[in-house]
Amino acid sequence: MKEEIKILLLTLLQKLPFWGYIIRLYSFLRSPDFDESPSTETDLRYSLLDVFSGLGLAATIIGFLILEDPSKSYLNIITAINPVYVVASYFYYSVIFSFACSVLIYCLSLTPLTFHRYNGKRLFLNVFLHCLRFYAAQGLFLGVLFITVLGYLIDKGIPPDVSLKGWFWLVYIVVTLVWFPIRLLINPLRKFARFKRFELLLGFPIIVMVLYSALVANQLVPMFFKDDILYNDKVCNLMKNGQFYKKLPEESRNKVLQPYCMSQ
Repeated sequence: MKEEIKILLLTLLQKLPFWGYIIRLYSFLRSPDFDESPSTETDLRYSLLDVFSGLGLAATIIGFLILEDPSKSYLNIITAINPVYVVASYFYYSVIFSFACSVLIYCLSLTPLTFHRYNGKRLFLNVFLHCLRFYAAQGLFLGVLFITVLGYLIDKGIPPDVSLKGWFWLVYIVVTLVWFPIRLLINPLRKFARFKRFELLLGFPIIVMVLYSALVANQLVPMFFKDDILYNDKVCNLMKNGQFYKKLPEESRNKVLQPYCMSQ
């Protein structure tokens, strides 16, 4: 398994421009605002690529953690995830979310609420690309969190409320789920829309409603990849050897394993 992870990491490093993405991510975190200037368009043009780079960098970080300390067996859950379908699924939902945001912001720009009277196509494209690069950043930080939680649960039988105890994870969750959306998405969109009056009081809730509507749109579209995201045989083996399975009552074990171990 260690050799498989090494090969995976080498392939990822050869195919994905992580260093360039790290620089763009730092720039995005430092200055997330955008407009319709040529410099902004230069920053945004990599947004589509960054969706893939963010997930790839998350997988690489987890892989290096396993190689650096093999005792982190809970991270081996990453070997049970089909990377092609995970990336396809995440890209699919990032496009749906970004497209919905772009349509809603464009409609908002046509109302008397805003000063925004920019070129419609450029407005739509810039909002779309900005939402994509936000989704890419979230994929990186949430990917590491998701793998850690799932790995602790299956390998060690430790539920999330226990595995995420401590100041580090508290700060990590607050920053990723609260501060990032406000700083990287809500505020930039609010400033970009240029509300005429009461920008903070009026703009903030309207942008939140726009984003909520985009998330609802994400939930309504069909999920084409859900049956292919995991390698069932590997999940089956990991669960059988993990503490989560061993801690289950005897009468519940077959029910838990059934979706993954039907072929074994």
